[in-house]
Amino acid sequence: MIKTLKKILIKKIQFLSIFISPNPKKITFIRKYYSGSNVTPVYEKMKNNKKGIEVELIHNHPDDMNIFNQTKLYFKLLKSKVIVTTHGVSFKTKKNITFDLWHGIPLKGLNLMDNNEKNPMAFKSLDYFSSYSTTVNTLFNSCFGMKAENYKILGSPRNDYLFDKEDEKKYKEILECKNNEKIIFYMPTFRENVNEEFIANLAFEKFDLEKFNDFLKKNNLKFILKPHPNDNKVWIKLFNEKNLSNLFLLTEEILGKEKVELYKLLSISDLLITDYSSIYTDYLLVDKPMIFIPTDLEEYTKTRNILLEPYDFWTPGPKCFKQNELEREILKSIEQKDYYKKERENLKKIFHKYADNKSTERTIKFLESLLT
Repeated sequence: MIKTLKKILIKKIQFLSIFISPNPKKITFIRKYYSGSNVTPVYEKMKNNKKGIEVELIHNHPDDMNIFNQTKLYFKLLKSKVIVTTHGVSFKTKKNITFDLWHGIPLKGLNLMDNNEKNPMAFKSLDYFSSYSTTVNTLFNSCFGMKAENYKILGSPRNDYLFDKEDEKKYKEILECKNNEKIIFYMPTFRENVNEEFIANLAFEKFDLEKFNDFLKKNNLKFILKPHPNDNKVWIKLFNEKNLSNLFLLTEEILGKEKVELYKLLSISDLLITDYSSIYTDYLLVDKPMIFIPTDLEEYTKTRNILLEPYDFWTPGPKCFKQNELEREILKSIEQKDYYKKERENLKKIFHKYADNKSTERTIKFLESLLT
């Protein structure tokens, strides 16, 4: 019923565009999360521009709003020449230009390529889609089915933060890190229909968190756990029950409270651990080691679909299936700087046309060209 009302609402507001013309110098940015939003660096650099461009930031995706707030937003969008998002577009008229910066390279099936997706999103309403390289264009297009002219290879603005360590002291304070500790980020992808035990065991069959904490303490390591928001409750409960001094739970709430983007904190890390999350493709830009935990690869492939196979080729780091393997590979990855270095360099050339910190600059230049 609510979805039907929202569709009716959108059509009525779109009709009003006949009588309302957008401000030719206005851009509205819609940010869904602080967890690696491509909107933030672009908005921050444009908000005080001296070119007469009006910019506005909406911190919530319209699909997550109630009808009242959604109505207010759509009237704002009516008056915007350009609408910039990261999770698709819910509203557009013939007078608007829509530009999606998206939120990562699609290594696992999305939309049209997701085995579980019953109602794929229509991306025909998008005018432009930001990309990383021609290879990534192909990955995107398998999922979204747009024309070649829709894709603009500009790089990912949030990746510029990976090169920025100006506030390293502040970031360490947020993560409760000591100055001499090596920092490890663990960022698993979201899985549907898994039990709490699986999550609490870091996707291993068995995992002793207290023993792991002792290992971290002994080797002067800080383990930053950044779970998917849907898994926060499991980890909050565990952290309340156990004494995990060298593990830190980084939630969306902390990022919002500190008003800091995830990638700024990631910039001070020494090692990344993940499974099927595309965050590792961004991490390639800074040539730091990474470890992968693909314990349920076969099952995950059946339910979600992996776009790039074989998995071992496309993931430049050791694969761990037991706790002792993980601990061993953590030490090896930190001590040996050239460990999997060649593999990282090769994949960086495939995924990234640009390996610099100027993606925000390129994106702003393109946005400005849309206002002329």
